[in-house]
Amino acid sequence: MALDEVSLKILRALSEIGEGGCGDIGKKAGLQVPKVMGKLRSLKKEGLVDTREKGRYFLTEKGKKALPP
Repeated sequence: MALDEVSLKILRALSEIGEGGCGDIGKKAGLQVPKVMGKLRSLKKEGLVDTREKGRYFLTEKGKKALPP
């Protein structure tokens, strides 16, 4: 699975902050919130991120493995 640059920025941001909402992730990744929101939906469908509670995203094991070293 090839990830685009926006997806990689989001995954890297989550790997650094651990868990966060769209605003937190956007700030860390340098992306606008609407772009983060749209991309998180597809990343969740792919199983790379998940939520513990509404609006709080975190990396899954699959998401951690998708990040380049």
